[in-house]
Amino acid sequence: MSQLVFSRDAWPRFALNEERVDLFKELFAAGEELSPIEVVPDGANRYLIADGVHRANAAHRAGHAEIAAVLLSLENGETPVACALRRGLETATKDLSLIH
Repeated sequence: MSQLVFSRDAWPRFALNEERVDLFKELFAAGEELSPIEVVPDGANRYLIADGVHRANAAHRAGHAEIAAVLLSLENGETPVACALRRGLETATKDLSLIH
């Protein structure tokens, strides 16, 4: 978890939904397995969160030192931030009020 990086430039939502984080935290505490988050290597031995900001926050708050993750590859010369934002938009909710 210490290698995960949140970048506001790579996240298509306005704000963290605390109710969603609390729900995921409860699921983690109950031993549930949630979908892996998706991350992009940033070139500095860290990983930008592309999908799963709420799950990553919940895992951290639940005291987890690790979270399952899928490593994404950059496409067509993308920067890590552009890749994370693209994937975040692809997986974002249909509620456009959450997207900036």
